[in-house]
Amino acid sequence: MLLTAKEAAEYFKLNEFTVYRLAKAGQIPSFKVGHSLRFRSDVLDRWMERKMDAERSMSVLIVDDEPGVVDAIAEIVRRANCEAVAAATGHEAIDRFGQQHFDLVLLDIMLPDTSGTEVFRHIKSVAPDTAVAIITGYADSQMAVEALSMGPLILLQKPLQVADIRQILATFARGRQNTAGEKQ
Repeated sequence: MLLTAKEAAEYFKLNEFTVYRLAKAGQIPSFKVGHSLRFRSDVLDRWMERKMDAERSMSVLIVDDEPGVVDAIAEIVRRANCEAVAAATGHEAIDRFGQQHFDLVLLDIMLPDTSGTEVFRHIKSVAPDTAVAIITGYADSQMAVEALSMGPLILLQKPLQVADIRQILATFARGRQNTAGEKQ
């Protein structure tokens, strides 16, 4: 699918001018049609995968009690060359979080043993810089509203779209690169 600079900016969740500047500098694959830049979404996806290959693999904890959802998300995460670790319950997520560092947590808000908000609270108390994306089929539920009030996070509504997961991985990978650059 062909994208304009504006559509590519929306795709990457960047400012349109930033996308245009990066494309003109040869940092994002693009081509000219008349006087305008165009982007192919499949080329952008492959380019993003290569960019992520070049970086240290992110570690992603996927917390959801639906095995099909976990398997689908894990496949997308692995294709982005990130480590995917699954937990089916809140207590399992807390245990895994105690054993390993995670760059990103994809957290279902409705879990069989405890609420996702309790898991979110634990994660933020142990590792406040860990990025968390809440997954819910009920974006207007009290738990989702409570989670949103506890700090910066992304809310993903089920059914999940592949592009949404890819964008989150790319966004957090980009944020991690920016943070690493600031530390140097």
